[in-house]
Amino acid sequence: LAEILEARTAIGRTFAGLAAQRRTDEPVLDDSMLAIFRDLPGVVLVTPIERLQSGSMLEYGDLVGYASIVGVEPAYLETLTAASGNLTLRRGEVVLGGRVPDNFRSEEEMMGGMRPGVQQPTAAPDLLGARLTMQLQRFSQEDSTMSTKTVRLYVGAILEPSGWRYDYNAFVPLRDVVEYNSWASGTRMDPGREGYQEALVRAASSRDTLEIEQQLVDMGFFVQSDRQQLEQATSFFVTLQAILGGIGAIALLVAAFGIANTMSMAILERTREIG
Repeated sequence: LAEILEARTAIGRTFAGLAAQRRTDEPVLDDSMLAIFRDLPGVVLVTPIERLQSGSMLEYGDLVGYASIVGVEPAYLETLTAASGNLTLRRGEVVLGGRVPDNFRSEEEMMGGMRPGVQQPTAAPDLLGARLTMQLQRFSQEDSTMSTKTVRLYVGAILEPSGWRYDYNAFVPLRDVVEYNSWASGTRMDPGREGYQEALVRAASSRDTLEIEQQLVDMGFFVQSDRQQLEQATSFFVTLQAILGGIGAIALLVAAFGIANTMSMAILERTREIG
């Protein structure tokens, strides 16, 4: 079973498939660092990730929806399953997470949802093959004005629902997000040299995860992995089990005292009767 790790820097410029955070006095997650990751024993895939730093409102006809726009390379989608469409990422194309269509509402429905007695739509729109528009925003500090840019996206696939990590994301080509962020910031961005926000690292086996994770931490990155989440969940349930066990033990002790008291009183009363 392959294990996925993710990593990011302390200043928001790094991520690796276990996940890692960098301190400001340590190397950035640039192309040279990704090459080092790829040479680690047990690593079968390393791919960078960039997230949109501007607004991410999506429009489809008179419907409006929201998603977290994530720029990835096609290899990132290899571990995911499409409910419909093909998992290809061409320029101007988007792959939607399984729950993104559920977020689309008309403006009247979105406002009506705040008032009691207004019925919500019964089904999400079928967005496969749809043409979406996305409104990017840029704030100018010089004249304090907000400008917008319209981007058109073609929905090439919709993923099977698989959990919070993917369900509410919209995946677009990495270079597209770099261009969007460059426009929004007003400066040309080169994450290959300046450092990516995140990177995904895939291990060949879950047995290799801990060793790879430790190596990334030793490099100065904060790492998140499925193994860590499983350990946290296990720790939570162990604590919960201990609390419930303590409550059960107290209840058992109180019941034991009650039974002992009842039996003692019954014996004393029978003793008087017998003489």
